[in-house]
Amino acid sequence: MLIYLPRAARAAPSAAESAASARSARSGAGARILVVDDDAAVRGVTVECLREAGYRVAEADSGTTALTLLERDAPCDLVVMDHVMPGLSGQDTVRLARRARPELKVLFLSGYAAWEEAGGDIWLQKPFRAQTLATAVLRALQ
Repeated sequence: MLIYLPRAARAAPSAAESAASARSARSGAGARILVVDDDAAVRGVTVECLREAGYRVAEADSGTTALTLLERDAPCDLVVMDHVMPGLSGQDTVRLARRARPELKVLFLSGYAAWEEAGGDIWLQKPFRAQTLATAVLRALQ
């Protein structure tokens, strides 16, 4: 099953959203995040949202590419991982990555209504708003 999430023009944020975004950027600014999603459009929007919030972001288009980056000891404070991908699923990728990095923090993204909760990992359902993503990222980093 494929789910297409079109990139939409953003409406101007409200004053409350702008203030919340500023607080989010200050409290998490500089954290290094790896975004892993096989859908280039979804990955691009996620990366853009995180960069606008003040994070340093790397990206990977598959679990295999993510593992290669993590095996190089690339600095990574959080992985934002698509749950369903061809080849290695998000959970399989995380399980393999945690062999070398057991402390790895993960925020799973899923377009499905139901998923299997795993450990202390945080889950966010697609589609999401930029502020919802920023809040979930802060939770995952703590």
